Amino acid sequence: MTREGVQAVGSAPYVEQTTGQSKRNIDLILQVAYEHKLHADFHLDYNLDPSTEPLIWYLLEQLHQRKESEEWHDGAHICVGHATRLSLFSPEEWDRFSAMVEGDKLPITLVGLPPSDMYMMGRGLPGQPRATLNVPRLAKEYGLRVGMAVNNVENAFTPQGVLDPLALCPLGVAVFQDGTKRGCHALIVSHTLRVVQVP
Repeated sequence: MTREGVQAVGSAPYVEQTTGQSKRNIDLILQVAYEHKLHADFHLDYNLDPSTEPLIWYLLEQLHQRKESEEWHDGAHICVGHATRLSLFSPEEWDRFSAMVEGDKLPITLVGLPPSDMYMMGRGLPGQPRATLNVPRLAKEYGLRVGMAVNNVENAFTPQGVLDPLALCPLGVAVFQDGTKRGCHALIVSHTLRVVQVP
């Protein structure tokens, strides 16, 4: 983290054995990001289990508290990848999410990873449901910073697929059933998200 050029620190709290450990994981990464003036990246809420607590709420609360106590650097951003549990959110939960992010000006971007998400999700559940964040809908209906990307190609999470992120756009049109100009724009713009150096 102290090496020249390092801009972000990340973790996957969903792999922890308990919710308490996942929350401590989030706390640790937020603290490290603050101390080293880094962006933070979380692979979070990677499940389709409606009985699990969505840890995105904990992350938003911690970030809000850090901003209030000036323990977060201006310009530092948080990326939350996968977040498939959020695909189960009701409109009311998305309204709450949007209100928290916009109201508190929380620097959060959601990034769905469709090739991994749809391959990995739903195992052991009836009907083996598949899910990933609906990028066009979340951008259109809630004005959220949201994108999609490809990761882990040719490993256990994504044993098939291509590395070219623009190849996701036709898949997105099919998965999200949105071939409108606005929908395609959301899918393409999602690939222009970039990390900038924290001041």
